[in-house]
Amino acid sequence: MIGDVRMPVSDRLRNVLQSPNLRGGSLSVLDQGIVSATNFLTTVMIGRWCGQDGLGIYFLAFNIVLLSRNIQYQLVAGPYTVFAHHRLPNQRASYDGSTLVHQSLLALFAAVMTWLSIRFLMPDSDLASGGILLVVLTLTLPFILFREFIRQVELAHLNLISVVSIDAVVAVVQLVGLVSLGWLGVISVGRAFALIGAGSLLAGIGWFVTRRPKFEFHVPEILADWRKNWSFGKWALASHLTGSSMPYLMPWITVVVRGEEETGLFAACTTLIGLSNVVVLGIDSFLTARCAASFASGGTQALKGILWRFMVIFLVLVGFFCLAVIAMGGPVVQWLYGAKYVGAGPIMVLLAFGVLARSMGIVAGAGIWAMHLPKANLISDVLTLVVAMAVTYFVVESHGVLGIAMATLAGSLVGAISRGTTVIYLLQRVTLTESDDAIALSVNQ
Repeated sequence: MIGDVRMPVSDRLRNVLQSPNLRGGSLSVLDQGIVSATNFLTTVMIGRWCGQDGLGIYFLAFNIVLLSRNIQYQLVAGPYTVFAHHRLPNQRASYDGSTLVHQSLLALFAAVMTWLSIRFLMPDSDLASGGILLVVLTLTLPFILFREFIRQVELAHLNLISVVSIDAVVAVVQLVGLVSLGWLGVISVGRAFALIGAGSLLAGIGWFVTRRPKFEFHVPEILADWRKNWSFGKWALASHLTGSSMPYLMPWITVVVRGEEETGLFAACTTLIGLSNVVVLGIDSFLTARCAASFASGGTQALKGILWRFMVIFLVLVGFFCLAVIAMGGPVVQWLYGAKYVGAGPIMVLLAFGVLARSMGIVAGAGIWAMHLPKANLISDVLTLVVAMAVTYFVVESHGVLGIAMATLAGSLVGAISRGTTVIYLLQRVTLTESDDAIALSVNQ
């Protein structure tokens, strides 16, 4: 037995190293590292070769991609992750086919809405007036979303080697292409998105060739599966848009109030702070599942232990990251992006502590989900948004990007406190039977 104290140390160490959770967690962090490094290096090259204005435009366009990708996850990939494991083997091809149709229609809708929104709601912006950039973004968005879809399909079945391979292909195409364009002196934001789309298309083709997925398409099942997915996804999307709208709104508020140059400064700071996602998102990949398993096997007492362990892990890892940002955040921004990116130090510190607060909220939120009470997250999501927008209203015009960082920290801190209070309250009162009733209630509603 693993827990047998009489087992030799070498055998116990071997068992730990051979743990599927450890291997999966390592691959998940590795994959997140590839994604984060690719995005980081892309912004550095865009910032240096296309200037601060170009980086601001790229950042706005990339936020459209992020918004579309996250909506797709809540409506398509998230429900697939939950429901695919409940299908019999002979039903998977039909469900995969239904989900592929849902994803394709959603990607097409996202591309059309992106073009219409920018063309008619922001006709004077550089995204619209640039012409070719808007066309490139519209055409490449479906390929980017498809790449994200196949990633999530592989993640749902814990095929992490495939996930790493998909992201590695995109990284190589994107980074080698950008370096080549920069060396030739012909790099632009539009060409950068064309490379992202090309890498996504190549990864998708490679996935079809190597994995040979089986899809079956039946109209009644497509409609029935959509209704089932929608019953789950509508609540997930509502919660996501409420609690996670800050990162989408802040760049647009910055460009409207302070202009594209300060948006470029905000982009540089948030990109560097985003390096913490290698750890935060890597750990978060297993957090909810681990909490759910502990609650199912040992109730609230077991769940408390898991939550405390992950809280300490985040405090240590993200805490050290915050100390590093305090020590050298500002100089690193200027070293990477150029001397004109002044005033980044205080912005970086506020954003780093926002990540720390958000990681505490992630732990508490995972505990709430494990107790089958996702609606209990809603008040925290609302408070996060309201506080962030209120602070933004009062400080952004006078303090610019620093005010945006203040608002981000304030919203994350209030959200984490609210979520922590909620999970403590529930841990004292919820039982397995009550949580099961909550599941039935949420489904019926």
